[in-house]
Amino acid sequence: MHVGGTGEKARPAWRGRAVWATALVVVLAVVVAGVVIHKIRKDRLDTGAVRSENAAISGPAVSSSAQFQVPNAALVVQATAGRAARFDDDGRIRAPRGGVLVRVAWSSTRSAAPTAEGLGDAPSTLAVRSRGRTVTVDPRIVGTAGEQQAVVALLGDADDVVLEVRFAGRGQAVELLSGRRHAGSFASLYTNGAWPFGPKPALSFQQKQPADPASSISWNAEVRDHDAFRVPYLAGLGWAPRGREWFVVRSVGYYLNDDAALWKSGGRRAQYAVQGASRFAVTVAGKAPAKVLRKPGESGKAYGYSAPRGGEYVFSIRSGDRATVESALSATLRRSSGDRAAPRVVALKVQRRDVHPAVAGSAGEGR
Repeated sequence: MHVGGTGEKARPAWRGRAVWATALVVVLAVVVAGVVIHKIRKDRLDTGAVRSENAAISGPAVSSSAQFQVPNAALVVQATAGRAARFDDDGRIRAPRGGVLVRVAWSSTRSAAPTAEGLGDAPSTLAVRSRGRTVTVDPRIVGTAGEQQAVVALLGDADDVVLEVRFAGRGQAVELLSGRRHAGSFASLYTNGAWPFGPKPALSFQQKQPADPASSISWNAEVRDHDAFRVPYLAGLGWAPRGREWFVVRSVGYYLNDDAALWKSGGRRAQYAVQGASRFAVTVAGKAPAKVLRKPGESGKAYGYSAPRGGEYVFSIRSGDRATVESALSATLRRSSGDRAAPRVVALKVQRRDVHPAVAGSAGEGR
């Protein structure tokens, strides 16, 4: 009886050891599996991950470059897509399963546009998109900046990758593999006539007054030449309405002599001076500006001439349309000296008309 009782007590002890042994095997299996899974995951970037370290795509790859124009800057973006990348700090890293790694390098240059206050300092955003997911690589690109780089992990293949730049709430994109551009609201910046990003439109017609050489009165005044350019966006005004663009006329003004006019009849002469304030107006296609950024202002006199600094005017025109700029200076003149046979008061009017040709293909691709 004593021996049998001892055997019954020993049986649960052996069972306990078996349970502990089984548990230990399970724990070891979980640890080993965890190590294997960790090694696999460590070797791959998660979808949506961005790494800014120095890296190069390894193995088969597709490369492309694109230039993006925004109203106040130009961005150059180079992209290479592949299944793996080699980083300086931890070696070779693979793309997510069913995904791709995209190495992006970018730089920007502040626009050489002639109006800083008009274009503003709104930042641009650079992103990479694939199969419906967009990953931002630089949320704030402003002015001139040296090259930066990053590696982005996304699902899909190289032909799914799209480079995207956003500015002031609107975007444009370039497909990595095909190079196809979706310019949207920025389309007019890529046309040949979209100065300062292309050649400045030539002035096809000029007219200066007085035009009648037989007149007994000649004006000592002149309306100045001007610069003009087209942009889809301006600080303070925002984006131009659909199908239209901002046409900016700058450096426009006039010269007006203290002796504003000379009357001659045979050997008789008389001189005239401005009475009151002179008046200066600029129109495009007969319409007033949408905004006056700066009126011509007095900047001092030289050799008897008033030479105001140039004014700056913004007009809303249909995208790509010809723009006829008319500038007119008017003033009331009173005889200041000379023969009393000359009229006591005369009206001065000096006009200039410049035609900027139409620009093909600047209507854009929608908003």
